[in-house]
Amino acid sequence: MTGTCIDCKHWNLKGSPLRASGFGLCKADPDERTRAARSFAPTNACRFRYFAPATPATVAARERAIG
Repeated sequence: MTGTCIDCKHWNLKGSPLRASGFGLCKADPDERTRAARSFAPTNACRFRYFAPATPATVAARERAIG
């Protein structure tokens, strides 16, 4: 199943240095060396094939946070 980052439980806005611009980190990024430095847009399609749907409440909170 493929989806977008904003809809995935692995997408993390809280720890992202680019949160103010709406970009988040991926907890499922398989490369641990670059995980903390790679940010993804909310509309990014999952390329790691680890997409797992986030709860509707989580998605709504993310939408409010990024405006």
